[in-house]
Order: sequence, then C-alpha cells, then structure tokens
Amino acid sequence: MIKNKFTKGSEWRIWDLHIHTPNSICQNYGNTPENWEKFISALENLPNDVKVIGITDYYFIDGYEKVMEYKLKHNRLKNIEKIFPILEFRIDTFGSGNENKLQKINLHILFDLDESNLSQEIKLVNEEFISKINISSLDEHKTKSLSKENFISIAGSLKEGFNSLIPSTRQVFEFLNSITWKERTFLFLGYKEWSNLEKNQQLKLIKDNLYSQVGAFFSNNFTTNPSNQSWLDEFGNKKLLHSLDIHEFKYLDTFEFEPDGTQKPSKNYQCNTWIKADPTFEGLKQIKYEPNERVKIQNTNPSFDFDKPYFSSFRFNNDEQIFTDDDDLIFDKSSAIIPLNPNLITIIGGRGEGKSMLTEYIATSFFDKETNKEGVFSKNGNIEVDYCKTIRNQSESLTFPINEDKHSVDFIYINQGNLKNQVEDREKKSKLANSISNLAKLKKSIFNEELNQKVLDNIDELHKLKEFLNENENKIEHLESQEKSTNEFINNITTKENKDKLEKYSKNLIELNTLKLKKVQLENFTKQLNENITSLNEKIVSLNEETKNIPEIEPSSKTFKNQVVAIDLWLKNVNKEIAKIEIEITKVKDEFEKYYKGDLTTLLKDVDKFQNSLFDIRKKIKETKAKQERLTKLTIELFTDNKESKSLISKIEEEYTIQKNKILSDWETFTKVDERKDLNIQQKEIMKNLLNDLDIEVIVDFDEQKFYNEIYHCINGSEWRVKNNKAAQVKHFGIENLSTFFEYIKNKYLQDFYSTGFYKETFTNVLFDENKRKQYIKVFPILKYQKKDLNKISVGQKGTVYLKMMLATEAFSKPIIFDQPEDDLDNEFIMSNLIDLFKNLKKYRQVIIVTHNANLVINADAEQIIIAQNNKGKLKYISGSLENEKINNKICEILEGGHLAFEKRREKYKFIK
Repeated sequence: MIKNKFTKGSEWRIWDLHIHTPNSICQNYGNTPENWEKFISALENLPNDVKVIGITDYYFIDGYEKVMEYKLKHNRLKNIEKIFPILEFRIDTFGSGNENKLQKINLHILFDLDESNLSQEIKLVNEEFISKINISSLDEHKTKSLSKENFISIAGSLKEGFNSLIPSTRQVFEFLNSITWKERTFLFLGYKEWSNLEKNQQLKLIKDNLYSQVGAFFSNNFTTNPSNQSWLDEFGNKKLLHSLDIHEFKYLDTFEFEPDGTQKPSKNYQCNTWIKADPTFEGLKQIKYEPNERVKIQNTNPSFDFDKPYFSSFRFNNDEQIFTDDDDLIFDKSSAIIPLNPNLITIIGGRGEGKSMLTEYIATSFFDKETNKEGVFSKNGNIEVDYCKTIRNQSESLTFPINEDKHSVDFIYINQGNLKNQVEDREKKSKLANSISNLAKLKKSIFNEELNQKVLDNIDELHKLKEFLNENENKIEHLESQEKSTNEFINNITTKENKDKLEKYSKNLIELNTLKLKKVQLENFTKQLNENITSLNEKIVSLNEETKNIPEIEPSSKTFKNQVVAIDLWLKNVNKEIAKIEIEITKVKDEFEKYYKGDLTTLLKDVDKFQNSLFDIRKKIKETKAKQERLTKLTIELFTDNKESKSLISKIEEEYTIQKNKILSDWETFTKVDERKDLNIQQKEIMKNLLNDLDIEVIVDFDEQKFYNEIYHCINGSEWRVKNNKAAQVKHFGIENLSTFFEYIKNKYLQDFYSTGFYKETFTNVLFDENKRKQYIKVFPILKYQKKDLNKISVGQKGTVYLKMMLATEAFSKPIIFDQPEDDLDNEFIMSNLIDLFKNLKKYRQVIIVTHNANLVINADAEQIIIAQNNKGKLKYISGSLENEKINNKICEILEGGHLAFEKRREKYKFIK
C-alpha cells in the first residue's frame, strides 16, 4: 500500500528525467569521489521547482544505486521528492540525420522500484533484466550477456564496446513485456533520431511500431519543442518532454560567478518539463492517460498561467459537534488539515459518510449561502477555512473560523437539489427568465420613465380639463351669455351724449387693468429669481459640506443682471403708461363734469364695475377656449395616430418592442465570444461550448388573467353588476392580448371613464401607470435549449441550461462548490459535455464537486479526491490524487462504475493515427 503522502493531490512540478551520473559510460564529469560529491551538491542546488529526476545511465544501474546511497544512507538530496532509475539503450535500427551519417536511436527505460527494499530491487533489475540480455544480436555473442566486462573483453575498452555493440532490441522488448517488468517500466524514445528513422516511407512500419511501445519522447531542444510536438501529434497523443541530456557539470550549474567574484543566476541549467502528478511512478503514468492535461513544456510554472482565488485548506483543530441538538455526529479532529488543490476537487463517500455535510457546513458560514440540512449547525470555531486571494502568492490569504459569524467571500455554491429548485420552484416562465437574464447580464426591461410620466401627466391634465369644462359656469355658452348681458348693461347706461366719453373711459380702464396685472407679474417674477438663488445656495451648501468647492451664487443684481435690467426697464415703462392712462381717465372725468348734470360718481362706478366684469368674462372666455384647444390637442396626442406623429398610447405600445430589441441586442453582445479581447483562445472555446445549443426568444407577455384581476378592483359592483362576472367583463372590454389592450385604450377608455360603475382613479392607474401595468404586461426572454422552450424540456435539461448560463457568466473567476450535479443535470450532458467542461474550467477557477459519479471523478481527471468516512458518528476525511493507490482503490470501492471509468481513461489514447 502506497503511503498517502501527497494529500493536496496532483500538482505541477519539474520532472528532469535525463541526467547522467559520473558512473555513466559517456560523461564529462570525471568519476572520482570529489566529482561525485560535486555532482550530488549540484543536484541539491537545482531550482526549487525540480522535484523529480531520472538518473539516466547507459545500460547499467550502478549510477542510480550510488545516488540513492547518498539520499537514503546520508540523508542528502532532501530537495528531490523522487529519483527514478533510467537505463538508456541503443536500438539496433538506425535513423539518418543526413545522407552521410547514421544515428543510433535511444530507448530510455524508467523502472519503478520500491525504495523501502531498494537493494533487492536493484538486484532484480540486474539479474532479471540487464544480465539476461545479450550484448549484441550476433550469433557469436549468444552466450555473452550485457555487462561492462563483456564490453571490454570484446571491444578492448568500455567506450569502444559501447560504440560498436548494440543489444538486441527485440530481446529488450521481450523482457520489458514480461510479467516482471510490463507494469513496472515506462519507456521513452529520443525524438530526433526516431524522427529521422523514416526515409521515403521505407521504415514506416518499424517507426510506427516503436511509437506504439513507448509512453513519451525526449528532446533537448526547447526552442523547437512546439513545432516538433505538432509534428509528433500526427502519430498520436504522446508528449515530447524536454531535458538537456546532462553529461557534464556545466549544464547542472544554476549559478555562475562574475569576474569580480559576485554570484549571479546561470542559464546553463534548463529543464522545461512540467508534469502535474504525484512524484511517483503512477503519477508519471498519468501522462499517457491525460497527456494534454498533465504535461506542459514551458519556462514558468503552469499554475501561474491564470490567476484565481481559491480555498486553500480546511483545518480541523478540534472535534466539532455538527448539529446543536445531536451530539452523536461530529467532525473528527484527526482529519487535521486538508490542503486544497486550486483546480478540480471531488469529494466522494458512501451514503451517510458526510461528503455533502462538509461542504454544506462550511459554505453556509458565508453570506447568501443556504442550507438543505434539517437541523441547526453548531459552529464553535473548531474548524477553519483558509482562502487564498491569488494563486501566485500564498501569503495573500485569509483565515475564517467556522463560527456563528457570517463571512464575506464571493463564490458560487450549488447545494444538493438547488438547480432543480431553481427551475421547478419558480412562478411560471417569467421568474425563471429573470434568473436567466441576471446570469446573462441582460439588463432588465425598464420602461421609458419620461414617457410614462408624460402619459400620466397628460391623462391627469385631460381629466382636470374635462372636469373644468363640464362645470356650467365654465361653459362657453354660459360665458358668452354673461358677456352679452354685461355689454347690454353698459349700453343701457350710455346715452348718445356720453357714449364716446364712456367708451374712451372704458378703454382706458381696460388698459389700466392690463398694465397693473403686468406690473404684478413682473414684480412676482423678480421675487421668484431671488427665491431661486436662495434655494440654489442651500443646495450648494449641502453639496460642499466641509469644503467650499462650489462658490455660492451672488445677489440677483449680478446673477440675473440682464433679466433684472430688462424687468426694471419694463416696470418703469409700465409705471409711465399707468400714470399716463390715469391722467387720461382724470381728463374724461373732467369732461363729464362740464356737461353731465347727473350722479357722475355712480355712473362711472357702474361703468367701472361692468367694464371690470366684462374684462374678467372675456379673460375667462379666452382661458376656456384655450383649455378646449388644449383638451382637443391632448386627446389627439394621447389617442390618435396620424401621418405626422404617433399617439402616446402607440408610443407606449412601441416601447415594449424597444425593450424587446434591447434584450436581443444584449444577448447578441453576450454571445459574441470571438469579439471579447479579455479571453484567450481556450476560454473562448469554453464559452462557445457553454453557450452551444442556447438561444433566446424575447416575448412581450400579456397576462389576461392578471389583467382582469387588476380590473376587478376598478369596478364599483353596486353600480355595475359585472364585478364578479368574468365573462361579462371580457365581453365588455374585449381585451384578450396586447393588441386589443391598446385598441381598447385608444377607442373606449374615455367612454368607460365617464360612465358609471368605475373607481376612476384606480381604473386610470391600472391602465396607464407602468408600476401597475407591469403586473400583467412583461417583457422577458425565453431561453431556448436545442431550439426548445425552457418550459418544455425536462427538469434535468433545465438544470443543465441554468448551470451553463451560470458558468458562462462567471466562467473564469470565483470558486464553485457543486453538491452532486448528477442529481440536477441531464445525464447525456454530464457524459458528453460536463466532464470536458470541468476539465477545461478548472484551469481558470477552483471547482469542488461532491459526487457519486465515477466519470466526474476519473474522466474529468480530478486533481484531488477527498474521501469522506463515517466511523460511528465521527466524520473523517482523507485526500490524495487519482494516481495514489489508496485513493484509487477507494474510488473503485465507493463509486459504482469506478473500475470501468478507470479502464475507459486508460484506453483513451491507446491508438496510432
């Protein structure tokens, strides 16, 4: 059983699998004790990211044996987590680098040896592999096994023997495929020589056969690696690893010295092979099953390719009772600390083992995260969660004790059945549509407030005008009758002798009244200017608060200088005209006194009285006619369409189309993934995948039932007997849809408003106030999945759509915790889409899944598996990677179809194109 050492799961490390030792047949170190010490020291000074090395000597394992003696007996090489023995063989098939030079093809054999019994393991390699291989395929060497002594005895020297003798490749592969070694070796080929093997298709079958028998290739040229990998991909999916094929100290140097003796980093050492796996043999095998996910050839750590926040650990500082009213269920402190992988984490366990309990308990300690569990969680701070703000700096982290306080960290939490509730528990289509709209960042349809207010104001004004004009004293006929009778009164007190003088007096009187009215208006306007300044200064003081960024407005003489000057000039002219007319009036009175012998004071008072009355009547006639004109204009503006303009009611109707088009435009913008400059190529592909099969139809929905529910409150049942008769209401109004709704308003609203049986204000608000109207008229998108209305697909498909939208909205940011997605999602989507989706998304966000679906664990290539265990009410958690034998066995034990999923994953890349 492999010890569960790497609890954080699969992590990126540099694997340098091509380092020769001073014991190698070809090397430039010098095989002396001093150079061996220097060699070990150089390995100890390799960059921190180098955690796995391969001691790669030709044919023999004694160099590896000596390195491991330093590590195991002398406690050296603590920086290296795993050292593999690799034997480099020559293949007795040759490639051509050019027309004149043949090149031997290199076969690298990596052995999986148990370090706890290393001496016996090395003996096994020597006795059951190396010594059983003939030193060449020549008949004369059938009794000569592969050994340094036989190289020397046959060729005269070790190097000459190495150069001239090649063991039988057929025999090497026979032993490698034996029961002893088939599952304990990993094979590599040298890329350059193998790629030169084929000339004019003559050796294509041999080349393909060699490709099929190895797990990966080696290259020492980082610059050409991408183009060579591209060419290699034509044969299949095997990776081209990079290492310098180190034979001398120069290429082990990680620092060098300036002429003045100062130390500086050296660029001599290079290995750009990053493998995401435990530093174990099983970890290495993952590059065959998931080559594109597990291998990166680049200068920098692939973890830093995309920054993201993530939960970095769960800590169990003490036993914690889970529920306040149940002391039989606790989190066991023996779980200690669970470091969390920043990529894909799956939490598994049998029924009742506590896999969902952990995520539910932790997630609900953060704002806006709801629970499904029955009972009240007990949270006393014995469990802590670490949250790292950036993957590039572990010190940028926060620690949250799980207690009664709610914490503020933004992440998506989908608890068990939550998606199903989202798509089932919503009140019909509009609420689900609103949820979808929010996810797609589709702006809510907002009615044109200016238009809404204008309609309300105009309707209010129209009814006030109607009310005014319907009063007897304001009717034109009544006013004209008053005008006529008042004129008659004036004519009846006027004789031939005083007619001209009285008319002149009346005219002057009218002018005087008009001028005095204008004077009052001008003086009032001056007062308003001053009041406005005072009001504006108060606002300025409020805005400035402690500062004085906005200067206060100076007195009106400066602020409204032009207006004040004009008003003063006008007032002076008005006063002059008043004085002038008053003189004229005095003259008329004087003329009357010369010849009029009657009661002049009474006569002029009567004239004055009737003239003022006539002035008021004519003024009111003018105002009434203006109100009649305004009423006519308002009625046309509200209800009548013509060639020049649309009515306000038609504009309201048109506003819904505008809202509809705006939502469609927002959706188009949302789905134009290729135009987004903030996404890389893979992210764009992820977005396209998420949005695939999704589209929207925007509808303007008129809810007839809700409309008549609102109309119910407008009807006075005592006057109109159809209050509780729905059929009679429908017959009367004739409103069934949006079109008939607006037709009714244009043609019948005024008639009904002025008939009996309605609460007029309520009736008007229901029809014209958008806050009321939106109760029964809504603009919203209907999401289509595979061209089907969301309301016409299964619950699992709805959950699938909702998840896709949720992920598309924030695909590359905050962590997501998803409790048992298989319960909420369409199974076809899980198998054909979700697995690959999570494999891609985990690069850009931390994904934590609670699941009992083996494929989501295995074929999504989860970096970390956390296994929940319940031992008599004590919940405990262990964690590790897929390649960890203990974890591997638990997956197969717990998850139905686990063995099959592993086999499917292993078989995926066993082919040659």
